[in-house]
Amino acid sequence: MDSPEAARVERQHLLVFGDQTVEKLTSIQSLVRHARTSPAAKRFLQEATDVLQLEFSKPSAFEHGWTKGFDTLLGLAEENAELQETEETNPMVATLLMCIGRLGDLIV
Repeated sequence: MDSPEAARVERQHLLVFGDQTVEKLTSIQSLVRHARTSPAAKRFLQEATDVLQLEFSKPSAFEHGWTKGFDTLLGLAEENAELQETEETNPMVATLLMCIGRLGDLIV
């Protein structure tokens, strides 16, 4: 039998994000696939893209270091992956993609 104290214990969850070496393109590709059948994933993907486009338009490219444009989050992730091969990655973009990918994992 459970004690009354055990019944009052709240469940807590911990989300581990990993580090900058987490594969961001694969994570975003998975989110895009899920967005085809999941309204929640589709909405999250669209809103994340809209927010990033808005926020990237505010400071200059010099300030955020991203000189390329993007229409989709997947396009941004693909561009970032190409830059990764030449070791010219943008830490801000990499961090944003990692966070969006991880949050997307929670949604799907």
